Amino acid sequence: MGNETAETRHGRDAGSSPIVLRFGTFELDPRSGELFRAGVRVKLQHQPARVLALLAGRPGQLLTREEIQEQVWGSEARVDAEHGLNFCIRQIRAALNDDAQAPRFVETVPRIGYRFVAPVEQIAREPADRIAARRGRRRGWLAAGVAGLAAVLALSYLGWLQLREAPPEDRVLLAVLPFEDLSGDADQEYFSDGLTEEMITQLGRFRPERLGVIARTSAMQYRRADKTVEQIGRELGVDYIMEGSVRRAGDRVRISVQLIQVSDQSHVWADSYEGDVGDMLALQARVARDVVEEIGVKLTPEEGARLAESHTLDHDAYWACLQGRYFLRRLTAEGAIRAVGLFEEAIAHDPEYGAAHAGLAMAYYVLSNMRLDPDTAMTRARAAALRALELDDGSAEAHVALALVRAFYDWDWRGAEREFQRAIALQPSSTEAHGWYGTLLSLLGRYDEGVREIKQALALDPLSLDVNARLALPFYLEGRYQLALEQTRRTLELDSTFYLSHTGLGAIYEELGDPGAAVREYEQARRIYDSPEIVAFLARAHAKAGDRARALALLAELEAIAVDRYVSPYDLALVHEALGDPDRALRLLERAYETRAEGMVGLMVDPRLAALRSDPRFQELVRRMGFPS
Repeated sequence: MGNETAETRHGRDAGSSPIVLRFGTFELDPRSGELFRAGVRVKLQHQPARVLALLAGRPGQLLTREEIQEQVWGSEARVDAEHGLNFCIRQIRAALNDDAQAPRFVETVPRIGYRFVAPVEQIAREPADRIAARRGRRRGWLAAGVAGLAAVLALSYLGWLQLREAPPEDRVLLAVLPFEDLSGDADQEYFSDGLTEEMITQLGRFRPERLGVIARTSAMQYRRADKTVEQIGRELGVDYIMEGSVRRAGDRVRISVQLIQVSDQSHVWADSYEGDVGDMLALQARVARDVVEEIGVKLTPEEGARLAESHTLDHDAYWACLQGRYFLRRLTAEGAIRAVGLFEEAIAHDPEYGAAHAGLAMAYYVLSNMRLDPDTAMTRARAAALRALELDDGSAEAHVALALVRAFYDWDWRGAEREFQRAIALQPSSTEAHGWYGTLLSLLGRYDEGVREIKQALALDPLSLDVNARLALPFYLEGRYQLALEQTRRTLELDSTFYLSHTGLGAIYEELGDPGAAVREYEQARRIYDSPEIVAFLARAHAKAGDRARALALLAELEAIAVDRYVSPYDLALVHEALGDPDRALRLLERAYETRAEGMVGLMVDPRLAALRSDPRFQELVRRMGFPS
């Protein structure tokens, strides 16, 4: 055989039968990577199969680690040795039942490479399983001639079997860990964060019945975490982990990615991608396609077509949009204000950048009822969401933004549901779509449905503080205060500084008849994040606790705040209800209705307004809100 490789021999005999490599009791098809022992297939993943084909195709030759890496992963790939070639060799040895100390097939030459030491025979025929299958078919044809009557009798039964629904394929769960930024600029963490989020979004659009993708918030918990693949996989409950790095030099970007199977920490695949910043969408699409193919998920024609579409981006627009998302994720008024400026900068550079319009819509929604009045913020949010959908109707984020406007400003309940459902259909792994949809359902009194949607979001993002806190809402609104209390405490165990959970605890303690505990929780929330809403909640709790003077002092503070910032009349109504002034509370609710304050969506179910429900003025407000029956 000399130094002739399997690839060389295959090329020379292109018109003849396929080449099979035989060594010992094994046969390997180097083109497909299928390995058989005595005609029975031995499971070997794609990348280890390629390494084995290379080694067995050059028996007796010492192949360096660098040479194997170049042949299998490409000269541009950056593959971590421990997670790459070492794992492939371990899988090969396990499949061949080989011993590293006394090798019969693969010999390790320390610090240099590997040598295939078993004799290899190249045979120009099909592998054993195909021959057996063909012989089986021949025997079947003969048997059919003898047993024709039995076949006729069995025909109806076989037809029934064929018409039965095929068993569903196993669903695969994937976690995309935060990309490591190798650019050397600590101030540009938003770049690697943005790439991580975009990859999660891309992968989350595919075949939800086959592929589930852990959402960004949970994945980001593992940035620089000193944990093994096994630990992370166990904590997130995933089958595969994708990790990678990104390096930017001027306007050029290089992305390196590797895929690891959690069950045995084996390195399945790795590759590198390089291009211009303006081609980032196309680069991300290529990575997504390769990952799903390696996992074994077949794309539908529609998904393939969507991946093929790519919008060339303006460099400055892309950077501004990434920074805008970075600040928007803080979910604070200050962060949203900075995000608005950055998204508008991105749009100025590239008016047809749909993602920037969708981000702008979400930023204005966050500012509504925080710094801007609903009319101003929601009108701008609607315009940005509609423009985003004009540019890309497949944007789940834009559909979520429009759904929030439909629900919390238009009070178009059916329209909001349609938009949420459209977002979920486009991106089944969107925790924002599931979480907000569950919130709306809960506020409309559809508690079981709300719990179901929020739990779906939690399954996709188990470490998200926002989603964990949100799950307490339907329990609280339904009066299941113990469940709400337990869920809120679980969220604070994840992060004791999450102010929304402290406000949630305050509301629960109010309904449990412990206003003193409510005061303590609201004060803790205010120390973490000071906002007019929390001041109003604190004033209400003091009123409930009998400290009228402190409640009135906080009301005066809110009046001073209202000179420069928006203060919701709904929140003020809650304070006056607790102070025993139902007329003033109802007048403020009327004002909240006229200005479309966000809190009005919960008017029908908010337990804090229970004392007002029998008043005809309150009932008229509920009727005018047009809540669905």
